[in-house]
Amino acid sequence: MRTAEELRYLILAIQREGNRLLAADLRPLGITPSQAEVIRVLADQGRVHPGSPGTLHFLAGHGAGGPVSPPAPSSRATGPAHTPAALELASRTR
Repeated sequence: MRTAEELRYLILAIQREGNRLLAADLRPLGITPSQAEVIRVLADQGRVHPGSPGTLHFLAGHGAGGPVSPPAPSSRATGPAHTPAALELASRTR
């Protein structure tokens, strides 16, 4: 195996292990690493465009009453926003 290939597999293994550890830390909060990322982005930026990566996955995973409130049908340009539950989760994921 070439050195570059070995390095690639090592980096992938480290990423998987890091994601596994992060998922374990977030499990008591009831969210995944992807969902935590969306919560953090919304906490930092307030709103994101509905087509942003991870947003639709997050909304599908939590539905009504979850940490993110979907945009009203007429507000597509503003995107989803935090709910009070998400503000609490955002502070716990930092």
